[in-house]
Amino acid sequence: MTIDTIPLVLTSPPFWYIGLSYFFLACGLYGITAFMIDYATYQIGLPLDKVILLATVYGTRQIIGILTILSIFNCLGRKNYHHLYSFDQLLPI
Repeated sequence: MTIDTIPLVLTSPPFWYIGLSYFFLACGLYGITAFMIDYATYQIGLPLDKVILLATVYGTRQIIGILTILSIFNCLGRKNYHHLYSFDQLLPI
C-alpha cells in the first residue's frame, strides 16, 4: 500500500460499512460484558458464584465462536468472505 491509495480507501463505502459494523458490534459486546455481572447480581439477584459462572460461560463461548469463525473464513478465502459476512449481518434480524 502506498500513500496514494489511502485517500482511495478512505472514500470507499465498503471500508466504512465494515468499519462501522465492527465498531457497533464491539460496543454492543463490551456493553453487555461490562454490565453483565452487576445486572445479574443486583437486578436479578443471583448469588456471586453463579454470576461468575455465567461470565465464564459467556467468555468461553466468545472464544469458541471467534476461533470457529476464523477457521471458516480461512477455509472460504477472501472472496467468499464477503458473501458470508453479508449473510452474518442478517442473522440478528
